[in-house]
Amino acid sequence: MRDEGAVEDEDDEPVVLPTNVVLQKIWLWFEYPKYSKVAKLVATFSITFIAVSIYVLCAETIDHDTTSTTDSETSEHMDDELALLYDLLESVCISWFTLEFLLRFVSCPNKLRFMLDILNLIDLAAIVPYYFQRALGDSESEAKDIVDAFRLLRVSRLFKLARHLDELKVLAKTVRSTWRELVMILFFILITTAIFSGWTFYAENEAQQDSFSSIPASAWFVIVSLTNVGYGDMVPVTIMGKMLGAVCTLAGVLVIALPSPVIVTKFRLYYEKKKRPQLAKYKF
Repeated sequence: MRDEGAVEDEDDEPVVLPTNVVLQKIWLWFEYPKYSKVAKLVATFSITFIAVSIYVLCAETIDHDTTSTTDSETSEHMDDELALLYDLLESVCISWFTLEFLLRFVSCPNKLRFMLDILNLIDLAAIVPYYFQRALGDSESEAKDIVDAFRLLRVSRLFKLARHLDELKVLAKTVRSTWRELVMILFFILITTAIFSGWTFYAENEAQQDSFSSIPASAWFVIVSLTNVGYGDMVPVTIMGKMLGAVCTLAGVLVIALPSPVIVTKFRLYYEKKKRPQLAKYKF
């Protein structure tokens, strides 16, 4: 007989639920957006606040052009009002993120597993910088390097969308299950880059000492050729260099294309599973 405190998720893996009925509801609302209408509403709130916080993060970096404004005091007043508005929106978003994180932590059945989960660490990284800046207060300028480092963590809010978008979950599962193939592709690229960088350097160094000044510098041209990007900032001019560039491009197609079907197959498998109706069994 199946344990009442455990169900199965979309990957047919057992999911342990809290024994308390209220905590079960909270956990399912915040962890499984498709569980019920309330869970969908919670997910909608979360996505909305994530979008607002990302907007604020981007808008704060915009340098407003005030050259056309004759009244400098009016311009400064408008900048102050925008700063207050951004600060208010930031505070509201962080309040929601904090409430969401605390409720999920309190209701989770396994606290240790919860804290070791990468998505939960991302959630925590999105919250900590705000409270750290508030704790510093007037002394923020004295610890500028530390503050700047914490501000970088605010960008991690983009990854919070992975909790609510099935496509990103599928991508994460595909990467996790095909890491051996991805490492193999990376290994092939590194080996091919090392070989062609040496050949290209000796073929082009005399003709272009500034661009192909060393083997590491030549590696940039090889990498963009292997990946078929071809920025055009470094171009071989000798006949041997052009031949090597052509062979390098063809080698890149083989190196990346040969292991790709395994990854594509895994992605399709997880994507097909995600499209099936899920979580109806959670209702009780």
